[in-house]
Amino acid sequence: MTPGILDVPIYKKARFQHTLTFYQGETDNVVDLTGLTPFVCVLSHIKTNAILATLTVTETDLTGGQITITATAAQTSELTLGPVRIGLRDVNNDPYIACTLQVVPFAPDPA
Repeated sequence: MTPGILDVPIYKKARFQHTLTFYQGETDNVVDLTGLTPFVCVLSHIKTNAILATLTVTETDLTGGQITITATAAQTSELTLGPVRIGLRDVNNDPYIACTLQVVPFAPDPA
């Protein structure tokens, strides 16, 4: 399986949350994710691969190919600005996401 790519920033000090829907290739057919849990999603250092944060994965609609990934504002506050790796895999270690995201400043700064 070829993992997908996200192209969204992570805003430092803000909650990062996205609901993802997985499709079979370039079709409109969703991937039934039933039986593939638990999913694991981590952010890791671009050079050392050290895990920086483990995101919460919520089973939004498994038969509809949907899960939601979430990092809290406290988790994103600990990230340094610049690139981080994100990886998402299922219980069988099959990759669903493997790419680099940018951590960028969030304005206004939360109170």
